[in-house]
Amino acid sequence: MLTCSALKNDNDFIIVNYNRSAIGQTGGGHISPIAAYHEKTDKFMIQDVSSYKYPPVWVSATMLWNAMNTGDAISGKTRGYLIVKT
Repeated sequence: MLTCSALKNDNDFIIVNYNRSAIGQTGGGHISPIAAYHEKTDKFMIQDVSSYKYPPVWVSATMLWNAMNTGDAISGKTRGYLIVKT
């Protein structure tokens, strides 16, 4: 599962590759940064890079995990996340 500790450090960032349809949006694969985690509700805020179409959205950890645990049609590999450290 995603490590929330990366969200606590101003120099770390989490980027997710997920299937939009798995979280109730239209479209397929998409890449977005995670902006926040709310521990009480176990939800992540996806800060969408296509904000003209989709505003930031809170998604449960389970729903986000399921959206990442989908296959990419081109590579045939499972999606996932990337932690960027600066």
